[in-house]
Amino acid sequence: MKRLSGFVVITILVLGFSSAMAHAAPSGPLQFDLMDFEGNPFCDFLEFSYGTSLAAGVDVQSPCLTGLPDGTLMGVVSTVPGGSMLPVTGSVVMLADNAADAFGYYEGVQIVLLVKTSTSLTKYGWEELFNLADDPVVYFADYGYLLKHNGPIVPGPLAKGQTMKRLGDVSGYTHQATSK
Repeated sequence: MKRLSGFVVITILVLGFSSAMAHAAPSGPLQFDLMDFEGNPFCDFLEFSYGTSLAAGVDVQSPCLTGLPDGTLMGVVSTVPGGSMLPVTGSVVMLADNAADAFGYYEGVQIVLLVKTSTSLTKYGWEELFNLADDPVVYFADYGYLLKHNGPIVPGPLAKGQTMKRLGDVSGYTHQATSK
């Protein structure tokens, strides 16, 4: 009898936790292509899931270059106040992205993405912030629109003046989002 009751208790616990996890992750995996505020596309795309407080996913970089490792996304659901002077405000998923270190060596670049959870061509849906190693200054790298992901971007001709970009490529950015 003890084995049967133990089996019943374990089964109830497993089913209960499974149900709780299903309700804690309301989003199935979301996939977004990125376009900066000037209309330049990004070759990588984001795929992540989020719950009531936590989020995890992948910065898929393989469309940028064959063999390029993907970055890992981990984060939390948060709110950016409207008076923050950042282009993306309100409810966001804040994701740490290790795309800069996905090559197998430490570059010292910590990337944070603030991402909305729906596409729009009229409101900004993402922004990229970063800092370098132990430097307390946070730099504002880029921002733009979220687009529905329709499969890997096939390299081809870009419109005049467009450039293909990649998250984590923060060379040349000097605009500070914070001060020391």
